[in-house]
Amino acid sequence: MNWGEVLVAVLKYVGVSAFAILVGILLALRYQNEIQKYSVWFWKLIRFFWKKAEKKIVSNDIEGRVNSFSKSLSKEMVNFDPVGVEVQWIDEGESPAHFLTDARLVVRMRQHSSQNKNFVYASMVFVSACVLAKAKKYISKSQSESLDIFIGKKLFEKEKPTVAEQFFDDYFGPKMEREKVAELVEKYNLIDKVALFFPVLVQ
Repeated sequence: MNWGEVLVAVLKYVGVSAFAILVGILLALRYQNEIQKYSVWFWKLIRFFWKKAEKKIVSNDIEGRVNSFSKSLSKEMVNFDPVGVEVQWIDEGESPAHFLTDARLVVRMRQHSSQNKNFVYASMVFVSACVLAKAKKYISKSQSESLDIFIGKKLFEKEKPTVAEQFFDDYFGPKMEREKVAELVEKYNLIDKVALFFPVLVQ
């Protein structure tokens, strides 16, 4: 029996509507991160009628893009298991925090008026907490900080270049003022030019 006959048999058994729903579910699961990123446009329309949509825009943008980067890392680093990110908004008086649960990083944060600042903060929490978390126990503070800002830079270049200035102001610029960190980042740049940063050095 060829694939065409199998498809016809499935359609006869479950019905066209049920088959279409099944295909839709499978596609949604397969492209979950992409759907979440593009759903931002939908929430931008909704926000004119519902104030809470603004937070949904920001959280979906962060989750979709950071999760997409996490998935791409698993293709470059053999032993890296993708970690999903979930943003939870906190009220005034509550303290920002983050914790890992069921292969998911929950970032509890207060919404800032600058969406770029929100994105950069949550992304750097992900990088610091989920990429090389175990290895950081055995490396120096300079190595840890330099790896975080370099991987963060790669994340923003790939997923959201528009936040580059915010990332530079909040993280990259201040860290690069330390001579040892700056030297290490320069070395990472050279290694990355020959495509060996993630698959060899980080691995």
